[in-house]
Amino acid sequence: MKQSHQAILWTTAVMLLRAPLRLVLFGLLPEGADAAVQDIVLIAVQLLLWGIPLVAMRPSCGKEEPRPSALLIVPVGFALQYTMMIVCQWFSQLLQLEQTPFLPPETPLGWAMSILCRVIVPAALEELFFRGMLYGSIRRDYGEGSAFVISSAVFALCHGSLAGLPAHIMFALVLGWCMMSTGNIWLCILLHLAINGAAVIFSLMPMEFSHPVALLACAVLALWPVLQAMENRPRPSLYLKAEPLLLALPVVLVCAAAYFV
Repeated sequence: MKQSHQAILWTTAVMLLRAPLRLVLFGLLPEGADAAVQDIVLIAVQLLLWGIPLVAMRPSCGKEEPRPSALLIVPVGFALQYTMMIVCQWFSQLLQLEQTPFLPPETPLGWAMSILCRVIVPAALEELFFRGMLYGSIRRDYGEGSAFVISSAVFALCHGSLAGLPAHIMFALVLGWCMMSTGNIWLCILLHLAINGAAVIFSLMPMEFSHPVALLACAVLALWPVLQAMENRPRPSLYLKAEPLLLALPVVLVCAAAYFV
């Protein structure tokens, strides 16, 4: 069996098991469990779901040497998160959707668990899973165009939040482009960390204080592709093949079904 087929099967299994695993582990918690304890359970869920396939597949992740545009990775993450928070506010108001607010922890342990659960662990494991295992194996067998489309589609849909869907689609495309254009998984992890960290920081800031950042955010987002173009990188190919798209269709449908359940 091709490595890409194994990766797609693992991805399908993970998407099917996510909800049952969370129900089982949270069902073991006593009623009224502390938020830090709930975050520990969420970390355990992430380690099991993303970690087991990574150990089984042992993906060979891209480690190309960073170029000057990599210096903008963290500002790009903050600018992207800020921009998409505004877009998601408009989207939620248009469809009358409720957004789940971030509730700041009350203790140092709570903050530590919250940062691990919402910023560090998902950034590292999701990038190794989606851009390392899934993208890398499909790229090896079918080319980077199919790898980009499949890994981005599954990543965008797997979060299951309709209010956050515009942001997750954009994050999926930018993270996929980062992997395709740089070939460096560590830059993708750094970008994902910046996006997640910015979400926590901006959620604690009053929006009237955040508005002056908008112009700077747009400038940073515009500057990043310009710098990449000046580095004379090989142009990524977006040529698609039918076979991997058909193989990945079930897992995409499983992720999409979460929005209707």
